[in-house]
Amino acid sequence: MGLIQWLNSSQRKNWQMLIVNVVMGIVMGLMVIPTAKYFASNAPIKSYIFEGFVLDEENRPIPDATILIAGIATGKTSKDGGFRIKETRGLGTALQVGDELEIEVSAPGYVADKQRFALTDSRMQTLKFVLNKQSN
Repeated sequence: MGLIQWLNSSQRKNWQMLIVNVVMGIVMGLMVIPTAKYFASNAPIKSYIFEGFVLDEENRPIPDATILIAGIATGKTSKDGGFRIKETRGLGTALQVGDELEIEVSAPGYVADKQRFALTDSRMQTLKFVLNKQSN
């Protein structure tokens, strides 16, 4: 005799419901992965990569210049004045072609440069900023 036969009818019903719930949980869990892959492949672009250089008026690199995107500090330039920043937004505010971003570059002793860029089909944007020295 099996375990189920030893149980009264109410206990049998509880075990049957437990088995059904476990099987349904496994089936639902297996459906999540393909659904997530579908939405990820059909979602609009959510990130762009901005790279470029920050130079002074004599074409010399400016290290440690601060890069701000939409007023938020997102990175600094390297020793050669170069930068590479990945800008990502959440699902509700995904970046799309035609959107404009305001990018500002500042460094001690230089006048900050602020420019607006319209996003293109390319996920990689190459930029160049030239900062002028502050007059005393």
